[in-house]
Amino acid sequence: MRLRAEYRVIEGWTLNASRGGLRVIVEDRLEVGAVFELSVGDGVSEVVRQSRVAWVQDEADGTICGLKFLDCDGPVPSPSDDSSESPTER
Repeated sequence: MRLRAEYRVIEGWTLNASRGGLRVIVEDRLEVGAVFELSVGDGVSEVVRQSRVAWVQDEADGTICGLKFLDCDGPVPSPSDDSSESPTER
């Protein structure tokens, strides 16, 4: 998972996904409301979508945050969601 905004590139890991966005972990601090171009894939095949930081939860080893897709009205996984659920179970 990669986030791009102007001259800033942030790499991280996807924790889970829903129709409305992703819950990710990054090592950088992100601000709620920041808009990024989100890339998910392996470098050969990627999906690129515009996203906004919906919420941020600071942890000792990084930042967990919710990214909302800007072209969709679906829900964004919150910090209290059970990460073991699949997106279709929500």
